This record gives sequence, structure tokens and C-alpha cells, in this order.
Amino acid sequence: LSSTPDIVSKDYLQKLNAIQTTGVAIAGIAALPLAGYIYGKIAFEYIILIEIITEILTIFLTVITKFKAHRNEEKAHETGRKLIEILQGNIVGFNYLFYIKLCYMI
Repeated sequence: LSSTPDIVSKDYLQKLNAIQTTGVAIAGIAALPLAGYIYGKIAFEYIILIEIITEILTIFLTVITKFKAHRNEEKAHETGRKLIEILQGNIVGFNYLFYIKLCYMI
């Protein structure tokens, strides 16, 4: 999760990262047989209902999670400048392609 540093202190970040990695591995192993079992035992309409409920639960948990609200203005400004430089480079590149008519060859 990209928001992990905003939720957990740096002391527990490595431990949480290990737990998340383990959880993802276990879920990857267990998901296929569990999905096959559920698909065989439960009607498809109920599977969709379960999916909707889990999505709502995920949205709810995301909304109630407390994130650190600090923002580094200098870093945000620097990121904005980098984005503008990238976009300017793209514009120059596309102008060059139209200038040499390379776009008609592609």
C-alpha cells in the first residue's frame, strides 16, 4: 500500500511490510480454490452480492482510516515542476514528429 507510511510509524513499517507480503502470498494461493468452491456452491447472483458488500466494506474502511495530514509544500511544488517539464518535453517531441512527418509513417 502506498499509504502505509501515513498509517504506521516508521518503527513498525518493515514488520507491516512483511505481514502484507505474507498476506498477499497466502491470498494468492487460497483465492483460486476458494473461488472455485464458492462458484460451485453459491448462485452467481449471491456472488455478485458478496462482491458488492466487500467493495462497500473496503470503501468504508478507507474512509474511516486516519491518515497523517501533513504535506510538504516544497516537495509538492517540485513534483509540479517536474510534471510541467515532462509535459513540455512531450509537446516538443510531438511537434518534431509532425515537423518531419514521421507520424504518417507509423
